[in-house]
Amino acid sequence: MKQSHPWIAVAVRWALPFTPLAAGVALGLFLCAVLESVAPYRRLLLAGCLAGQMAPLEPWAILTGAVVLTVLAWIVWSWLLGRRSGERLPESLRQGAIGFIPLLLLMVFVPLVHSKAGRWVVDPLLLACVMTACAIQSAQWTKYARPVREPDDENARAWLWTMFLAAGVVFATLAVLQYRSWNVPYVDSGINEEMLYKTLQGQFLRSDAFKHIFLGEHVMLTQLLWLPLYALWPSMEWISILNAFLVAAGVFPIWGLARRNWGDGRALCFPLLYLLQPALHFAVAEVNYNTYRYETVLIPLVLFGAYYLERERWFLAALFGAMVLLSREDMALVLAAAGVYVAWRKKRVLAGIAMIAVSIGYLWICLHLVIPHFNTAASHVDTRVFQGLGDSPGEILRNLVTRPGLFWDRIVHPDNALYLCYLLLPLGLLCFGHPALALIGTPIVGVCMLTAGVQASIYFHYQNAPFALLVAAAPFGGARLAEVLSNRLRWESARTQVLLLTFAISGAVFATIVGSKSPLSINFYAPRSSPFHYSALYQRTEHTRLLDRIERMIPRESKVAASIFAGTHFTHHRACLRFPESYHAADFVVVDMKARWSKGSRQEMQLYGEQGLPGFELILVEDGVFVFRRKVDPSPPSRP
Repeated sequence: MKQSHPWIAVAVRWALPFTPLAAGVALGLFLCAVLESVAPYRRLLLAGCLAGQMAPLEPWAILTGAVVLTVLAWIVWSWLLGRRSGERLPESLRQGAIGFIPLLLLMVFVPLVHSKAGRWVVDPLLLACVMTACAIQSAQWTKYARPVREPDDENARAWLWTMFLAAGVVFATLAVLQYRSWNVPYVDSGINEEMLYKTLQGQFLRSDAFKHIFLGEHVMLTQLLWLPLYALWPSMEWISILNAFLVAAGVFPIWGLARRNWGDGRALCFPLLYLLQPALHFAVAEVNYNTYRYETVLIPLVLFGAYYLERERWFLAALFGAMVLLSREDMALVLAAAGVYVAWRKKRVLAGIAMIAVSIGYLWICLHLVIPHFNTAASHVDTRVFQGLGDSPGEILRNLVTRPGLFWDRIVHPDNALYLCYLLLPLGLLCFGHPALALIGTPIVGVCMLTAGVQASIYFHYQNAPFALLVAAAPFGGARLAEVLSNRLRWESARTQVLLLTFAISGAVFATIVGSKSPLSINFYAPRSSPFHYSALYQRTEHTRLLDRIERMIPRESKVAASIFAGTHFTHHRACLRFPESYHAADFVVVDMKARWSKGSRQEMQLYGEQGLPGFELILVEDGVFVFRRKVDPSPPSRP
């Protein structure tokens, strides 16, 4: 059939080489809009971090840099594509320009950046554009097929162990450096380590932060399995190293899951995808500077549990399920949802019903018996995070039935849309191909979305279990999506697999570089004026060396009250008390006015002025650090 408008094809052919230039302009204008309209705001993971990075730059420099970098990327990519296809440079330039078309949409997003209501969708759209552009380039690359030698099982295992060791060393090194730089807070890292130390000393799950044992706050029993290893070297450094390598060990179950549907070579992409997730980086070292939370271990526990569940190795699946259940009381929701999965997908109806019954029963016992029994200050669990929905678990459930509108308003909040975006998009949405497994984490995600605080965020530990389930669902889900896409496009399955892997890994890499907390991120090297200047957490200074001297100066048998970041270094003393809340019973008080979160300390110090703390004498003041010692009663002893 004769082509009706041949001039259109000619126009498109000649316009294609100008696409990268236009894409560069669109990218530059988008970044300028971000700089102008978005403060370095933590809720916007990508746009907020970009604004913090670009703060020192002028708009003309941003626009010029975006155009130059885009055009250079187009030329280099086209040259590589020409070498692979054997085509001449003009034709490869036209082919290479196609992949930059999605970036043109950034021009459309500029009004959204300026709009207060539309700003919430900027991050998902930016990430989707980058991922789509990379996927198109992947489709072009694989169009010219060449035989690829898959690594054998031995080489694949060597790569897997390399990823595990590299990730473990990086995570552990950062944690140790942060602790030695006095940038790990007593709440919650110091409290968690202190409980293990006091348990070894015969005070079961005790912390001086509470008047009761920790079972009055949360029922977290699996951490007791750490005691034999922790006893070898009781310290925050050792427990942080163990924590880091356990999280890195998640690469093994993911690779095992991937090998069932992918070749050994492509299966290695999934451990890499796992290690490149911003959600993982914040789980290891969150924004609140905690390097050790026991909840972080939920990630490898859930991954191993999912692996053995999918392999139908029931004893090991039950063992890891029990460890997940005992890790924290709210994990009963995860196990109950897993029971539904076992009954529905695995056709083990009785086992699934038993899991649901045990999980719900365990949750009821924890909330109504264990926590109220040990918490002498409250009659039921703390529900402050559900402010506005009810003051007790029973009232919250009644309001769920009688006033569902309250809950719906929380669920549809823009923060929750961003939360889901940051969980799903860096994984390339591959978990959608295996929704049954991914949905096991829905109860916890739903609870987080109902809170009035920061729980619905990848920055903190509440998302660890759902995140692990999404990662576990990605290998099988990706294989299923590749099969569907192969049938629709009539491509070879290998080509669609590479397309989906490129889509996912490019999103993970971009999100890691722009918005994560790792040495791979530009945030690590952000200007000191930026709130995302993370490398400062790991730098020892004269100030930290002064704090080291003070730590050695105070006897171990003393009770020490310290500001929040200093307190982590006194957990092995006779008592570690928080300043300014409970310093009156202390023998020594250490106040670091240069530490993060020093507002409360400053207010307390200003309250007493030059007179100092009542009942204490000032024995050292240097570089913003105040050390007080309890005064000795000068009155002579009474005669017998």
